[in-house]
Amino acid sequence: MHLNHIHSLRGIAILFVVFGHALWFQFNWSNNQPTITFLIELLSNGTILFVFVAGYLFQYLLPKYHYPKYLKAKLKNVITPYLLISIPAIAYEIFIGSPSDKFTQLEDASTPLQVLWFYAVGGGHINYALWFIPMITLFFIGAPLFALCNQYPKAYWLLIPLYVLALAVHREPFPIISPLRAFLYFLPIYITGMLAAQFREKLDPVLTKHAPAIGLLLAAIFLCQLFINEHHGIYKTEHMFDMSKGYIDWLLLQKTLLCFFLIGIYLRYPKLATKPINYLADISFTVFFIHVYFFAAVYIILGHQRFEGSLGLWFVRGCACILFCVVATWLAKKVLGKYSRSLIGS
Repeated sequence: MHLNHIHSLRGIAILFVVFGHALWFQFNWSNNQPTITFLIELLSNGTILFVFVAGYLFQYLLPKYHYPKYLKAKLKNVITPYLLISIPAIAYEIFIGSPSDKFTQLEDASTPLQVLWFYAVGGGHINYALWFIPMITLFFIGAPLFALCNQYPKAYWLLIPLYVLALAVHREPFPIISPLRAFLYFLPIYITGMLAAQFREKLDPVLTKHAPAIGLLLAAIFLCQLFINEHHGIYKTEHMFDMSKGYIDWLLLQKTLLCFFLIGIYLRYPKLATKPINYLADISFTVFFIHVYFFAAVYIILGHQRFEGSLGLWFVRGCACILFCVVATWLAKKVLGKYSRSLIGS
């Protein structure tokens, strides 16, 4: 599969996710608002890059597509690691935390039902990033419908109303426990990735040629977010169709445009696809699965202390997390051998 630029995009995606999450847990940014504003506008909603890549690869691999085989592979390489890696987080919530106090829907639920609920929503426990798996599972289930776009390209016109819907649905506030709402939000991103793959022969030369212009447009949007837009960060609302934070989710548009910009840049300058980025791409699912455990463990070990946020501390924290994930994944792959992908996702 000769998709080095898309593989590198996945490596960049996991950096956005990890360094985006590194902003929180222990840091208090109240005395450093300009820095946190810059960083959240730069890094937030990095999940869009992951979803775009997922849609791209789904379309690219359609010639090999067979639904039962496809589901079996996803069950083996995504769902099974999710079930295993969720165990510490769910155990922590049930035996140390107080699930019924946090979530009213668990007030009268037995322990087995609580466990099933945590698995179903993904983001209700300390490893909150796992909300992604129940959401992406809905895309796996809907694969036959997405495959129709390959036969009927006019279906891509549905992207217009789907983006309008995403702009109105917004992301939900923490904790993220609604896979269906997340699915509706990321749906146009996934299909946009499919479109980019299906028309790559026409689109890639355009992106390569005009990558600098796309970069300038991206920079202009970013500056508008910083200095003109009143809201900063992800557009989170308690309820869907709440437009109190604005009618345009600039982060949604910014990160979507970033996907096309990075494709153009990597096609234009293929030497940027370095070995470290490609290795991160190789282990990106495992890093996604375990990186929040690193942040949570440090937070607990340090006695839930909070520190004043700074650019330097944030960067060190993010780098330390990446290093931990790389070493942990390398060791796990050595121990697990051929079973590593089914157990840890890489």
